Amino acid sequence: MKPAHRSTLGLLALLVVAGCDSSAAPAAQSRSILHLDLELPRARVPSAPAPDAARTPRTWSFAEPRDDWRKISSAEFPGLAGVELRTDAGALRLSLAEPEGGRSTLLVGGIAVDVPESPMDAWTGLRVRARSRSRMAGIGAACNVDQRKSIPNGFAFFGAHEGTSPVFNDGSVQDYLLPLLAHEPAARITSVGLVASAPQPADLEILSIALVPRGATYLESSGVRSLTRDSVTRTAIFAHAPASLAFRVRVPRAGRLDVGLSCLEGESVAYRTTAKAGAGEPKVLASESIEDAARWQQRSVDLSAFAGQEIELALEATSATPGSVAFWGAPIVSGGPREPSASAKPGPPNVVFYVIDGGGADLMSVYGYNRRTTPFLERLAKDGVVFENAHSNSTWTQPSTASFMTSLQHSVLGGLRRGVHSTPVPSKAVTMAEHMHRAGYETAVFTTNPNCARVIGLERVAR
Repeated sequence: MKPAHRSTLGLLALLVVAGCDSSAAPAAQSRSILHLDLELPRARVPSAPAPDAARTPRTWSFAEPRDDWRKISSAEFPGLAGVELRTDAGALRLSLAEPEGGRSTLLVGGIAVDVPESPMDAWTGLRVRARSRSRMAGIGAACNVDQRKSIPNGFAFFGAHEGTSPVFNDGSVQDYLLPLLAHEPAARITSVGLVASAPQPADLEILSIALVPRGATYLESSGVRSLTRDSVTRTAIFAHAPASLAFRVRVPRAGRLDVGLSCLEGESVAYRTTAKAGAGEPKVLASESIEDAARWQQRSVDLSAFAGQEIELALEATSATPGSVAFWGAPIVSGGPREPSASAKPGPPNVVFYVIDGGGADLMSVYGYNRRTTPFLERLAKDGVVFENAHSNSTWTQPSTASFMTSLQHSVLGGLRRGVHSTPVPSKAVTMAEHMHRAGYETAVFTTNPNCARVIGLERVAR
């Protein structure tokens, strides 16, 4: 992707922006869509505390030399990087080098330690404190690393797959929380490893590593987190079971609740949704148990029977294991179109912003290519405007995406301070979707490419 007369755009994304109804709405729901995670501070939220077991990670400090950690390198697995270890300046310096037998993709290597055999579901991941001044592709956690298939490959780091993280390379000390993922389902773990990757020889200085117990990242009794399941990232409410999150909601016409349900690995959570109108008894609208921690279970709950009423909508969770973490992903109350009235003013138009990753204009018939490759774009162009002198701010996905989402240069946004990955978009940089949201639009982003979403911190464009 090069800046050119005809722009090549750097992501695969769909931004859907819906115009809001401008007519008056109750105070409890001033917009046509109500995000319950934004309403959490005003909700009644009794929930259990985090279990004590979640507060005691197992930690290794590398201020002094250690002999319990071993190399993960080409000496054990041909094709991996050569690895050198040296304690220096209060840290373990992990150096990746070219292997004697050559490599096929990025350099990949790391360190591992044996741990007392324990259930896989007792642990969440590794918390790594480290610094680097090298251009790195990323780091990741692994378990039971006595087999090559248990070690992430180079593409997992380049694509920033779930379980890996980009690395800041400005010399700053950073904490990285890496999910502990097994290549194959494993009931128990016997070893854990930290794996690093880089496009060229590189150094990572490791200050400490902690094996984090299940639930340790959710020590508050409840709150809001960005959570990824099967590459789908959502803003989620979490609470420790037993919990009940009670919201005051004015139900719109054809109202419904849409929510994704999940849990932590090895836990089972029973979810229930109830609605209470006035002084009546709560009515159970939905109930089920969730044991799948790998993906979101999307559910839609019908609220139409309460249309026009103010109700107490309760999201409840229980578990046979007290303290288990319940997740409600992107819980949204919405309704159907309101009945038109003579005095109602037309709302703003709906907007769809559709971008193609690597869609070269030189191969598009809408721009004159001799094969008919883009017939649908041509139909759209007949009723719209075609720009023939557009320029991309960068040659690849992450920086070009951040730039046209914010109208800021890549250097202004922080540049490449995370190895081969762009620095996350700063919170002070207002995105296009945030501008539209402030103007009264409801916004959402749908993407299959982490390089234009969670890798650069653009999940927040959704509202």
